[in-house]
Amino acid sequence: MNLLVATLLSAAWRETDTSVGWVEADGPVWLYRFDRATSHPSLEPLRIPEGVNLTAASSAKGPGGIGFQWAQINGVAYPLVAGDSTSPHGTLSWRDPMIEQLPSGGFIIRQRIDYLHPSGRCDLAEYRDLVISKVGGNGKYTIDWTSHFTAGAAGATLADTPEQISGLRLALAAVSPAPEFVSGDDVFAPITDGPTLTRTQGVGTIMFPTRRHPGSVAMLADPRSTNGPQVWIAQPHVLSAALLHDGPRHLEPGEVWELSYRIAVRPKYWDRDDMQLELFRWLQH
Repeated sequence: MNLLVATLLSAAWRETDTSVGWVEADGPVWLYRFDRATSHPSLEPLRIPEGVNLTAASSAKGPGGIGFQWAQINGVAYPLVAGDSTSPHGTLSWRDPMIEQLPSGGFIIRQRIDYLHPSGRCDLAEYRDLVISKVGGNGKYTIDWTSHFTAGAAGATLADTPEQISGLRLALAAVSPAPEFVSGDDVFAPITDGPTLTRTQGVGTIMFPTRRHPGSVAMLADPRSTNGPQVWIAQPHVLSAALLHDGPRHLEPGEVWELSYRIAVRPKYWDRDDMQLELFRWLQH
């Protein structure tokens, strides 16, 4: 039997008090972590079956894997690491996720996350839906990340800070050579030096070039929710979807901002044509 097929048959859904995910004999393919000792729920690791971890683990520099962050809400900072600030700061509070298995073999993870002002009021409520596909026979799977943000009674002014960028954040494994990024623009454009701003709906990685099955991650943004082409900031091991590149945004009380992304993991590298096709398939679904 093919090794990859055997691995897929031996994998299973696992659920604990602090995580849910798809786990094979030698460890998880992906995990959604929501331990309240951390500052942000996140997806880590991300890898292909029998492959290496493509994402960084949580550290003193911030959550590993993929997570969403608001740098500042109503003038109050939201640190990446719990307890990483001596000044008044906002905190996140979340409920345990609700999980539904799909007929296709995938899963939906639904979770509410509240962004709390130091006074205790909720300035922003997030309703997060993660639709995670079955891991295919070729090792590929997708994560459709949709977040509905609803402003609280005081409204919500969202802003970046010099230390943090607001948006979806992918922390990649610290490999050598450093990961390269390729954009989904009309011109194939490797990005090797950061920070770099690129207006495009998709960015993919090139990692582990000397391995037979290296693994790669692509992140795609729904243009209907990002006010035009997404701006990505690519640094050596971090890729950020910079939502507020044009400056702060204010949401009136009760106003909703929906954001949608697709994260696609597979053994094969991504190029411009692959990302454009993946974006088309996703948006036509």
